[in-house]
Amino acid sequence: MKILLTGLLLAYYLTAMNLAKAGTEELQILSLAVTATNTGTIEWVNPTHRIDDTELAEGELGGILLYYISDRDSEVTIVDIPGGIITKYTFPITTGDTHIQLRAYDSTGLPSIPTAVKTLTVNPPKTPDGVSPAISTAFNVSVQ
Repeated sequence: MKILLTGLLLAYYLTAMNLAKAGTEELQILSLAVTATNTGTIEWVNPTHRIDDTELAEGELGGILLYYISDRDSEVTIVDIPGGIITKYTFPITTGDTHIQLRAYDSTGLPSIPTAVKTLTVNPPKTPDGVSPAISTAFNVSVQ
């Protein structure tokens, strides 16, 4: 699913998601990395309790929503990862910044407070004069 968002609208959308106070808590991003050219991987820990501190029993986690957008794109991609069994996902990235956020939901559809927005920055390799960039496969990567 893709949603067309631009600058201020994206900031409003992500802020509105941060204001939600229902659902589950403790969703944590464990790692975010570039795994191959044009591919990123995110890994997380599923929540175990709701915000009211009641236990989220096995089978009650409906799934995870992954939101991401690159600086080169004007659309937020939303990936619904149902079931709560998968805790790792691979997604396409481009050079520049890709902003990523996760949100859990329970079996009734009640959403969690989203994780903080993480930024994965991929810069093209620097090459010496006279060397074709196509020869180098190394990228400079940072996560914020």
